[in-house]
Amino acid sequence: MRLIDSHIHLYTEKHLPHLSWMTPDSPLHGPHSVQEYLDEAPSDDIEGFVFIETDRSYAALPKLEDSDSTWLSTLAQPLEEYTFALSLNEEAPPQRRRERHPQLLGVLPWAPLPLGPAGVSRWLSLLPPSPLLKGFRYLVQDKPNGTISTPDFIAALLDLRRRGLAFDLGVDLHARGVTHVAEAVSALEAVFAAPDQGARGAIVVNHLCKPDLTLPTAAVRESEVFKGWAQTFRRLAACEDVYVKLSGGFSELDWERVESEAEMVDALRPWVRETFEIVGASRVMWGSDWPVCGIGYAKFGGGKEGKKGASAVWRRICETLLGEMGLSEAELEGVWAGNARRAYRL
Repeated sequence: MRLIDSHIHLYTEKHLPHLSWMTPDSPLHGPHSVQEYLDEAPSDDIEGFVFIETDRSYAALPKLEDSDSTWLSTLAQPLEEYTFALSLNEEAPPQRRRERHPQLLGVLPWAPLPLGPAGVSRWLSLLPPSPLLKGFRYLVQDKPNGTISTPDFIAALLDLRRRGLAFDLGVDLHARGVTHVAEAVSALEAVFAAPDQGARGAIVVNHLCKPDLTLPTAAVRESEVFKGWAQTFRRLAACEDVYVKLSGGFSELDWERVESEAEMVDALRPWVRETFEIVGASRVMWGSDWPVCGIGYAKFGGGKEGKKGASAVWRRICETLLGEMGLSEAELEGVWAGNARRAYRL
């Protein structure tokens, strides 16, 4: 079965000062290239990958009335990341440029959604056109309450949908709580309630909304956090063209407590099963979240170098969880590749 990795991040040494979250002591400090990704991922069964923006830094959003030169200078880093991403296929090692070598299949760069449809249009006019542009991401997980629920942001989401472009939604249940996730869901409900949905670009929810995997396994289903999260997912499931990524779990585990892969599976099981029960296998896609999957795993694997192999372990854990659910071959193909292909129009 051929796989599509729906969520990876790549950057070079020169990009490190421009990543808003990067610190010198981070396990991710250092370049993370296509070659490194391929070294850790079995290239013989991965068809390709989707590049997701990495939250490049910028001083402030420009104003709509600002000149193109002001936009280009203010947003130089997000723009540079997009052009860098478009070049990734060319940077594949020569020995791996063969028919079955994993390819960049799509790019989801940053976009100024708080500026509304006019801001999206302006940004699109400044980006080099490419068939690899499949949508955008603007992280909500670290923004003030109310960011996604403004009329401009909701109108921008609807504008992307009408253009047939996807939007990757990054929210954080673990750090921000149920109300943070519910606010995003309310915004999506407003989008899907609008007339004239156009080309119907997908909404892709990152990392199961980042669940709290530190909860005691036996008590997860009875916790208020889990119940609130499940309720928001039921509302999400009622919105058509919403997909969920089976990714990002390693960032939410309690690595001081986890001692084996079996315990990782146990921590993830209730959240993953509930996702499939509510959303359905036809709207879940797998992603490695490489190299971010190595942040927590570095503690488990033994320091900064221990992050190597995290993506392979994450895949193995997902295989275990999916194997427990008795999915059909068609459903498994969808989770591993087909659903990403459909959502992003790869």
